[in-house]
Amino acid sequence: MAGAPLRIGIEQALCTEPLIQYFQHSPAIQAGLLFESSAQLVDRMMLNECNAAFMNPIEYAKSSSDFCLYPSVAVSSYEGESTLVLCVKKDIHSLSTVAFGSALVSEIILTKILLAEQFESEISFVPSSGTLTDAFKKADAVLLSGAAALQSEWDGVQIDLIAEWSEMTDLPFVHLVCAGKRDSKNEEIFSLLERFTLPEENGKKYPYEYFFNAEHRASLDEFFHLAYYHGILPDIPDIAMFEK
Repeated sequence: MAGAPLRIGIEQALCTEPLIQYFQHSPAIQAGLLFESSAQLVDRMMLNECNAAFMNPIEYAKSSSDFCLYPSVAVSSYEGESTLVLCVKKDIHSLSTVAFGSALVSEIILTKILLAEQFESEISFVPSSGTLTDAFKKADAVLLSGAAALQSEWDGVQIDLIAEWSEMTDLPFVHLVCAGKRDSKNEEIFSLLERFTLPEENGKKYPYEYFFNAEHRASLDEFFHLAYYHGILPDIPDIAMFEK
């Protein structure tokens, strides 16, 4: 895609709003942004229709032989921020179904892994829209992500899944990574990502981290091992990084 206008793909969620705002005000992204699911963005990159994409780690893992990660920015969160919570129906003593709405695929997979570590029976996940009350009509628990999680007023049992992950691994949880095709490293994207910072006044509105270091890489590695162990991934991918 040498000489072509830059285009970046990204999922729309609370955690990506600061990145979207940053890219939309950057003159480097002449071709605009692609707002699609991670699976769709993988297809777009394979067709050379975008230069890089913020995708969930599972989609990266499935296509890791084709992609490398840009090392400057990822989207993650740590314990205590309550960016992903599981609300459990009152008077329920065991779980068999979980309803989810706008959660990212990586967050649904994390929930599957954490529940599989605690319950012997297999738990079904069902899509749901509408209110928490509507969701409880079809499931024993409801998964809330982003703004819905942060604003939750559920007065029953509410499990902070990021805190559970951090307690189990002593690591942050990586919601999204930024990947590009192995043969298409783009120096302009490198520079663009390195310049991104979250404005201090937005820290409370967006309680996420937007950098990538050794802890985040270790978290991905642990996540991939557990996803393989629980039959979600067919193998454990090597994590390949672009070098500046």
